[in-house]
Amino acid sequence: MSGEHARIAPSSLARTVQCPASLTMQELYLEEEGPAAREGTAAHWAFSEPGEHCVGEIAPNGVVLDEEMIESADLMRDTIAEWGAPFIERRVSIPTVHAECWGTPDAYDITLTRLKLADLKHGHGHVEVFENWQLMAYAWGAMSAAGINGLEEWALRVDLTIVQPRSYHRDGPVRTWSTTGADLRAYRNIAHTAAHEALGPNPRASVGPECKHCTARHACATLQSASLDVVDVVGRAEPLDLPTAAAASEKRRIDRAIDLARARSSGLESQLLSAARNGESVPGYRIEHGQGREKWGKDSREVFALGDLLGIELRKPIEPVTPVQARKLGLDVPGFAARSVDEAKLVLDSGQRAAQIFGGIDK
Repeated sequence: MSGEHARIAPSSLARTVQCPASLTMQELYLEEEGPAAREGTAAHWAFSEPGEHCVGEIAPNGVVLDEEMIESADLMRDTIAEWGAPFIERRVSIPTVHAECWGTPDAYDITLTRLKLADLKHGHGHVEVFENWQLMAYAWGAMSAAGINGLEEWALRVDLTIVQPRSYHRDGPVRTWSTTGADLRAYRNIAHTAAHEALGPNPRASVGPECKHCTARHACATLQSASLDVVDVVGRAEPLDLPTAAAASEKRRIDRAIDLARARSSGLESQLLSAARNGESVPGYRIEHGQGREKWGKDSREVFALGDLLGIELRKPIEPVTPVQARKLGLDVPGFAARSVDEAKLVLDSGQRAAQIFGGIDK
């Protein structure tokens, strides 16, 4: 999420709101913002702050803008360019889920018949747009802010978009799930029930992919128990040559166990880093700082001027715009652009692809 983080609207809202660790402990165990998060914050600032931004400019959080951040901001602007006058970084309450639920969509535009909502993701990890709980929660907030409910939801077309330039996916960097306000009701009921249970007297703790983003994951007994199951899974004796169905089943169990173990490990790492910075001895570990990529700390024009003064050419050689940018300019010549095919890999089939193709209105 960008800007202010949703109180009860992380990546998988329906499951996360069932986890007390991600709610009641969140304010007790705040992590320091890592480099990737700081870069994402800077990219969001470059998008949301009016005016042209350039490489070398320093964002309010102290991060120097690089080409990728500028490209992310530009792609987000291009995506919403024809929306008219969208709300940018406008906080919305989401009372239809819970009185304490709120979020800050990067951009949305809403009328009585159409809601367009987009969120910029600067990270490399793929974010699925189909049935994305964060985007759906934002949509419910935008609908509430516009006073759209009841029968009006039936006439509302909803376009939810993820803009993710650095995630190389077969569907491209801009991915949209088109649905209706009426079809989102069932998801809202699930989120409403989960949120009220999580903040009720007898909340259940469950684990899932959202645990890796929880700031209290190092203090969560449920995640600890689940992550330790990886030892049992990988250590279990199995026949050498498993049938295909059994092999697929075991791989799913192992992959899930690895994800949970990684979430638990990253939480413990944050806890131990904090202890080490406070002067405590951490048996078997030490703090070590890696070397980040060196960047110019000045505006590009200042760098160019310095090079010209010293007789050194610091400008990159001229290169063509990307094929996507060329199409936007009106040039689309078959045969001039090609897309490489990556190495084959197994991808978990959750049924979402089929549901999107046969159950959606955008395919």
